[in-house]
Amino acid sequence: MTVIRCRPWVSSATIPNSLTSIGEGAFSGCIGLTSVTIPNSVPCIQWATFSGCIGLTSVTIPNSVTWIDRNAFYDCSSLTNVYCLAEDVPDMNSDAIDYLSIGGATLHVPAFALEAYKTTVPWKNFVAIVPLTHLIQGEIDGINEIKNEELIMKNEEEWYSLDGRKHDKPQKGINILRYSDGSTRKILKR
Repeated sequence: MTVIRCRPWVSSATIPNSLTSIGEGAFSGCIGLTSVTIPNSVPCIQWATFSGCIGLTSVTIPNSVTWIDRNAFYDCSSLTNVYCLAEDVPDMNSDAIDYLSIGGATLHVPAFALEAYKTTVPWKNFVAIVPLTHLIQGEIDGINEIKNEELIMKNEEEWYSLDGRKHDKPQKGINILRYSDGSTRKILKR
């Protein structure tokens, strides 16, 4: 098992897609960390994983997360945007995130799940809860290149959702089409 430990001055972290667990307190006290995207291979955010990350402004929680433990985002006082891609509202310990951390934060969720997030504690305590489709274009513009040597060798095309889930065909909304040469396109299907 790979153990991740963050140095306090680190400003960004790449969590490998092969990781299935982020240890308790792995990023705790990492005051320089400003944003983090949790890979779609992680099913839960454990106790105090990002506790005390006072520089953290943006978090992306994948569709795979079903549980967020206590103090996971405690004292993340700079948090402004939380992108939760989970289609089913993840269970969250009532002490997972403190009210000071979400007092100025906007929660971005799948549009069809908006009402569920607005009525589920503690998710409903965010200052604003908006559909992902509202701000999604600005986020997508940051995707420049996805390459996979194995895919290039197979001479295939693959479809992915924004949270990295592979599909047989494009889904409603924004999709990423990855060609056999490694190049990608963003495709909107209505």
